Amino acid sequence: MTIVPPRGLGYKIPTVLFWGELMKKDDVTCPRCGAGFRRLELASGSASKGEYRCPVCETTLEQFDGDSLVAYRLTIQPSIRGLKT
Repeated sequence: MTIVPPRGLGYKIPTVLFWGELMKKDDVTCPRCGAGFRRLELASGSASKGEYRCPVCETTLEQFDGDSLVAYRLTIQPSIRGLKT
């Protein structure tokens, strides 16, 4: 499949198309409550060590080593049934 971008004055090709291995996108699901997240990782960003916990149930989803910048965004609300058990 070949992507041919439109041409014209003022048009900019999105940077994401050229990042390749600099940016990774994944979907992550919390094993405890079922909340869904979009995970973005930038290899070129400076970051710090730490961890990310699910804001709903406080389960640790990932521990960061500081090599890349990682961001999480909640995309799927957890089930109420999953929180009760």
